[in-house]
Amino acid sequence: MATRELSCRVAPDFAVEMDTNAYSVPWRLFERVRVLVTSQTVRITHGGVEVTCHRRSAGRRGRIVDDAQSSIDHAQIGVFATGRFIAIGDSPLLLGPPGVGKTYLAVGLGRAAIVAGYTVLFTRAVELVANLAKAQTENHLEERLTHYARPQLLIVDELGHLPLEPDVAQLFFQLVCRRYERGAILITSNRAVVKGELYSAMQP
Repeated sequence: MATRELSCRVAPDFAVEMDTNAYSVPWRLFERVRVLVTSQTVRITHGGVEVTCHRRSAGRRGRIVDDAQSSIDHAQIGVFATGRFIAIGDSPLLLGPPGVGKTYLAVGLGRAAIVAGYTVLFTRAVELVANLAKAQTENHLEERLTHYARPQLLIVDELGHLPLEPDVAQLFFQLVCRRYERGAILITSNRAVVKGELYSAMQP
């Protein structure tokens, strides 16, 4: 079988139809994706980023689901995509091990928020805290805090990827306080939430 690369529309049931089978897409935040079909695999990408890879099914009329994404609540993601959580100031956490698409989902939700008319800023947690620490050293912390507090949605990617020193955690806490009841924060992390852990890390 020759390799084929196609542009496919994502169906309402979070899948793309290919050779009489349906291959799941982690979430339906984009209308079209690129699909690379080989004799063994069906690779689905968007914007040059691989979303998921399935083993090509030899059957007919089957639904092939990516195990890494099978626990996603698609209905909940659909609600997030409307931007309602931004309007009411909720701050979702996207938790999961590396490689399951948390960053891609966060970017997709950010794009959906922009389409809905919200202002959005995306930053990796490491860059965020480094910028806050640098601003504090250079005596313009207030300016940096205002910068990160301004957008209606702030997306902080990979919080917990590296441990936060107490002083740095305090700076992040200041930002959270600044945004409280003013705007939403969407955070991705590969660490499970332990009650009191973040609070304890922010104590002097």
